[in-house]
Amino acid sequence: MSLNKPGALPSQAIRDLIRAGFIIGADQENVRPSSLDLSLSDEAYEVEGIFQPQPDETVREVLQQISKKKH
Repeated sequence: MSLNKPGALPSQAIRDLIRAGFIIGADQENVRPSSLDLSLSDEAYEVEGIFQPQPDETVREVLQQISKKKH
């Protein structure tokens, strides 16, 4: 199966990526026909506005730098 085309991935490709270790922590039962439902934790923060981490930083690193309220 070629993954070199733009667009959504079929469920078979998503499952292959999980098995190959390219997608970590995903449950096979969360795979849908062309998407992967991601699980949320019970950890939640209220922040002002929106932010997007840089390619080399994690959400947790950004949360350490901004004003937030834990719920």
